[in-house]
Order: sequence, then structure tokens, then C-alpha cells
Amino acid sequence: GIWRYVLNETAKYLAKYDKLRFFSGVAYDQDGDGVRDSDDVIKKSDPSHLFFVPMWCENSTLIDHISCKDIIFIPYILPLKGKNLNCLEPSEYLYDNTARMRDIELLTGMEFFTDRNIWSDVEAIQLRTLLRTQ
Repeated sequence: GIWRYVLNETAKYLAKYDKLRFFSGVAYDQDGDGVRDSDDVIKKSDPSHLFFVPMWCENSTLIDHISCKDIIFIPYILPLKGKNLNCLEPSEYLYDNTARMRDIELLTGMEFFTDRNIWSDVEAIQLRTLLRTQ
């Protein structure tokens, strides 16, 4: 299924890029509007989505042992449903659920690329709104 595929792809990225960061978590969007639900709705419901983001440095050079200027990442947001009725191949399904970091920010209230010592305002906006097609 999709989760086995995700684990296998993550292992491939790890083998290829050596150092890999992986962020993941749940999101609450019961009404499907792409924006985090209110705290009241969250308290009364189960998560609607799971997000995950493999990240790596293109040239493996870390700034402050945590971040890099030339960061590569692929954000995904997968719906959590009782039954997965999708009939796509795992690679197609994952591609169909590729997102922007901004989408994850809107669903979670988190914020990415905030260190202005590494990324300028313009670079941060570009990274947050980038939609990978490959």
C-alpha cells in the first residue's frame, strides 16, 4: 500500500542524499477548505490528514548543523479515511497529493523558513509556495 511505498521512497532518499530530515504530523480540516479547523472542532474530531515532508540539502552543506540554504523538499498531504478507495499506483497517488509548504502551514498553523539569517523574505515566500512537479 501507500505507506510501504512511502517508507521505501524515504529509504531511497536517505541512501541517495545521506542526511535526510523528515517532518510529519496530522492536520484537521473537516470541512475541506484547506485551512486549520478551530480548536473546538479539533477537540471533537479525529485528524483528517497526515502531512510529511522529506527534506535534504542539495550539496549536503549544513548551516549551524540544522539548516541549509540549498534545501530540497517534497511536501505531501494525505487524507486519512476509514477505507482507502483509491485505485492509483502508489507513485501516482503520492504525486496527486503533493502539496506546497504553504498548504501545510495553512492546515497546521506552523511556519517554515523563518530564519532570515538563512533565507530572505523573497526566498522564504518562494520556498513556501513552491509546488514540485518531479
